[in-house]
Amino acid sequence: MLPDQSPIPRLNIQSAEAHYQHRASMAPHYHDEACLVLMLSGLAAHTEGRHMTELRPGTVVYLPPAQRHGDVFGPRRARCIVTKIDPLWIHRLGPDFDGLTPRVTRDGHLYALGVAIHQEIEKPDDLSGLIVEGSLLELFGRWQRDRRRRAQCVPAWLERAETILVDSFRESISLQDLSRSVGVHPVRMAREFRRVYGVTAGAYVRKLRIDFVAERLRDPGKATYATLTDLALDAGFSSHAHMTFAFKRITGFTPSEFRKLHGPHHRNESR
Repeated sequence: MLPDQSPIPRLNIQSAEAHYQHRASMAPHYHDEACLVLMLSGLAAHTEGRHMTELRPGTVVYLPPAQRHGDVFGPRRARCIVTKIDPLWIHRLGPDFDGLTPRVTRDGHLYALGVAIHQEIEKPDDLSGLIVEGSLLELFGRWQRDRRRRAQCVPAWLERAETILVDSFRESISLQDLSRSVGVHPVRMAREFRRVYGVTAGAYVRKLRIDFVAERLRDPGKATYATLTDLALDAGFSSHAHMTFAFKRITGFTPSEFRKLHGPHHRNESR
């Protein structure tokens, strides 16, 4: 541990490897602590509100305290490292760190930092406290710097373009239409959109549609559909088959499988 005179408070942290059976499912829940999750093996569909993200080996997930989330695991057993961090320690670092939002990344350096933190906690010595705190500060610091750079480097026209996609993702919109709406060349639009959001505009729209479908499969009370084809068309897909292909590509499940595992009548397992 750091000496008492350090400006950084003593760190209360726990880390353990978790194992999940194939097709295991956890209802939306939250933790009092901040959580750093490293996906070691297997697949999972991770949801936070309306947003769903595919977790593959090498994925790093950061969840602030009280962040509501749920998970559905894939057709094989999954393993991950779950590190729980005292929120008071994060709060005392200052508002920049206390305000970190949920984060999902496949950054190899951050993954290695997470693994090193877990190893130090599992087999500690007199320097482990210093190493763990230093690693966490580096990890958080990289995320905060990335957020600042992104805020500084996102042009207003690109923010408008992203808003258009969010508002009209169920409609048919081309890159040319989007570029014309904000007054930039399609080549610039494609380049800057990928730089800032990490995916193409098309992939971004597809993810919004998948989130829309997943939300209605979990809670059909939001809208009633006679068939999955009706849901596919309402989400903006051209057919049931198109929706199924895209949904399985992102989540590892077909819409029918996801509804059985994560729907309102499924008895979920707890963490």
